[in-house]
Amino acid sequence: DGTIDMMGAQCLIENTKGAITISGKNNAVLKNLTSNTFGFTSNGNAQGIDSKYASGAIVGNAKHDVVIKDLTFENINVKNIESGSVALLVGQTSGSVTIESVTIKNSSVVGQRSVGALIGQVSGTVTLKNNIYLQNVSVRTIGGRSALLIGQLNDVKNTIEQKLVVTGAQITLDKSTLGIYENAASEQKYASGA
Repeated sequence: DGTIDMMGAQCLIENTKGAITISGKNNAVLKNLTSNTFGFTSNGNAQGIDSKYASGAIVGNAKHDVVIKDLTFENINVKNIESGSVALLVGQTSGSVTIESVTIKNSSVVGQRSVGALIGQVSGTVTLKNNIYLQNVSVRTIGGRSALLIGQLNDVKNTIEQKLVVTGAQITLDKSTLGIYENAASEQKYASGA
């Protein structure tokens, strides 16, 4: 209720241990959040290289249901050039995420790959409801598989239409951009290790 200024604090639930609902009332605003950490390390990729995953200002790795609704987020900044599955709200989900009546203003996210403003990587399901508004939001990637809203939507068993549900959503992108983050020190490694 009202405005909460986190004053630059890192506000990250690294790994959910149960269902989470984050909701506001009376035009609630949560502002000045950061994150530069990640949820877990895995070498389950095709090259068997240890990689970092799940970085988000609110939730890193959502294994359980997450609902974020009726909130405005201002000045959220996530930067993790070594991690995949990076976003402002939820880095990675294998559960269910619902985003309803959410505004994000004057915020930026930078990640290695699978980068998005709302969610970095989806292996579960996502529901978008009512007004989703991005104003002056910057999404930058070093390696690819990125988009303004959701960086990567995994299609495990040809069920991609069941993974993203849009229910009466009005999505507005105002002065928000997707681009490449130029950084020679963090160029992608190939299977050869080069």
